[in-house]
Amino acid sequence: MIEVLSKENMKISDKIKCDEVTSKKLMYDAGYAIYNSYNWHGRVLIICGSGNNAGDGYVLASLLLK
Repeated sequence: MIEVLSKENMKISDKIKCDEVTSKKLMYDAGYAIYNSYNWHGRVLIICGSGNNAGDGYVLASLLLK
């Protein structure tokens, strides 16, 4: 398997982006991008752990409820 992104590179990239925008904006943008990536219909189950990815899932869930 070819490693495309390392954990260290993702941490650096995330830090740079968080210096440009708030973490709330970053989470909203991620959730909105997921929302727009699929033609959602029917019932949806969103499972998130704790941490930053949970915020992305929360945004997706709130968009799907609208």
